[in-house]
Amino acid sequence: MSAAFGAMAALYERRITGRGQHVGTSLLGTALTMTNPMLIEEAAGARSRKPLGNRSPIAGPSDLFAAKNGWVMVQVIGDGMFRRWTKLVGRPELVDDPRFASDASRGEHGELLSAIMAKWCAVRSSEDCLAEFETAKIPSCRALTPAQALGADENVNGGFFADERVAVGRGSVPIASRVVRTAFSTAAGHRPAPKLGAHSAELLSALGYGEEETARLTFAEPERATI
Repeated sequence: MSAAFGAMAALYERRITGRGQHVGTSLLGTALTMTNPMLIEEAAGARSRKPLGNRSPIAGPSDLFAAKNGWVMVQVIGDGMFRRWTKLVGRPELVDDPRFASDASRGEHGELLSAIMAKWCAVRSSEDCLAEFETAKIPSCRALTPAQALGADENVNGGFFADERVAVGRGSVPIASRVVRTAFSTAAGHRPAPKLGAHSAELLSALGYGEEETARLTFAEPERATI
């Protein structure tokens, strides 16, 4: 993502100045950028955050919960949504609890809220959980296994996979389509990663090798590098 932003910025500047430039980025730099708010908190002496798993540090309950037949993700943010959630789980008195007075304080005490939510979900199917969350206007979704994700109607019919499948061995596999969609440009076709030597003949021909020499070179068993 950082590399894409950097490349686009460099292309835009080249368009203005006519000068190209190298673009550099790193995974470490990206990670530090994404976690900068927590680093600022630490440097300012506000708090030292600890790993929370799937739980949100800034709101609650916001976590992954086990239902009777699967897992669901729930995200409760804002006082209004929290009030609706307390009614849903039969704990309206939590609205007046000072530990849960704001998103920040609910994040601080998220473990308590997650325990209540976990108990509520454990006796219901994931379908029932999602239906009740929708009625209460609380954002939620199923946590899918890879097999479930491939078969889910919203994924299959949502245009998230390319129309054509890529042949692999004796079968074929789906390829994810572009994440960003634009109004007028069309998506390019998807091609599988080339096999070893897939373009040898094409490259040798471009370098001026004749058909006989190209055939001899491409027929030879390619050397396999060891690392």
